Amino acid sequence: MLVVEVDGRGGSMRLTVTQSPVNYYWQGQSKSQDFQDYYRLFYYIAQQYRIPKS
Repeated sequence: MLVVEVDGRGGSMRLTVTQSPVNYYWQGQSKSQDFQDYYRLFYYIAQQYRIPKS
């Protein structure tokens, strides 16, 4: 399962990947006024995130 969350202030994005029983987290953060500039990069990174199958 993949979940991407953007905080209400618009300054960070958190990616959660669940591969039971382990959760993997990645977070991108910027100044809220610059977040729109970085959102595409953060989203691209989130799309590329892969967990090797065991």
